[in-house]
Amino acid sequence: MKIRSIKKSVQNLVYVLCATAAAAIPGAAQETLAGSYEFGPGFANTVRDDVNLNVPARTNLTLIVLLQRNLTNSRGMPVLSDVPVIVEVIRPDGTPAASQSASATVVSAGVPVPVVPMVGVYTSQRGCPSPWIVRVRTANNLAPPVRIFGSVTFGIVKPGPVNLDLEGDIALNAATDGTRTLAGHNLVGNSDRALIAGTGVFRIRSKWHTDPLDLNPLHFGNYFRTRVDLLRPNGTVAATETGFSRHAPADRTPKVDFSYTATDADQRMTGAWRIKVTNLPGNARIVGFDIEKGLVDPLAPALASFNSTFTPQCSSAIGVS
Repeated sequence: MKIRSIKKSVQNLVYVLCATAAAAIPGAAQETLAGSYEFGPGFANTVRDDVNLNVPARTNLTLIVLLQRNLTNSRGMPVLSDVPVIVEVIRPDGTPAASQSASATVVSAGVPVPVVPMVGVYTSQRGCPSPWIVRVRTANNLAPPVRIFGSVTFGIVKPGPVNLDLEGDIALNAATDGTRTLAGHNLVGNSDRALIAGTGVFRIRSKWHTDPLDLNPLHFGNYFRTRVDLLRPNGTVAATETGFSRHAPADRTPKVDFSYTATDADQRMTGAWRIKVTNLPGNARIVGFDIEKGLVDPLAPALASFNSTFTPQCSSAIGVS
């Protein structure tokens, strides 16, 4: 009767913890993933074990660690003393996010016991292929007398696409170029370069106009191609396209619209992503270059609104190992 009561109490506590974790990350995009760990005498891992989570940068996490132990040692002899353990949460960049002491007790030989303080919300500017790590180890870094095992349950909310913002205007004479830094912005809030973090997919679209003060009759009513480069943080060209503005007539193709998947090598670079625009020789002067179009564009009021975007994603599968 006593064990049954303990199990029921633990089940209720787990339910409350899961509900609390879900409430900590609002929205319907939350997913749940779980992985297991075990260590002790007779196992490949004797002192500790890790649960690894592969998710994009800026993913929000909650987690619950369930802790259990065997009642007897490898010789079948009862071990009634507690086994102190440490649960550590390590970000993808290798820095600690949280650490909590716990104890594998005789009670946990029969039921999983939640490590209550591990419930929290964590995030990182670094992500896949570098994983989050939840490490469970003995407090003294020595092999425990019994098997320690359990599971880690993650609540994850992956970041959605962010719109890209060009920091500053671009107007160019023929045969000149200009470079501006990229940042990200959500529907509400200011631009932030940190929103372009980790691996993911850039989609670059753009518009520009012939300078209305250009009186050259050969330029009037004409449309000119430009070259648009996406530059990595180290200044090298990640992707490029030469084409027409999005508001050019349908028969003027291609329109500038290209994509690039940022790699782990890219995300390890220091610096900011940038856009370089080159107005080709023989063109008219161009003004109003941008990679998005809001509600106001006095030179092309009929041009539908559009955005360039960055979508965080992993090159390998999102999951637990």
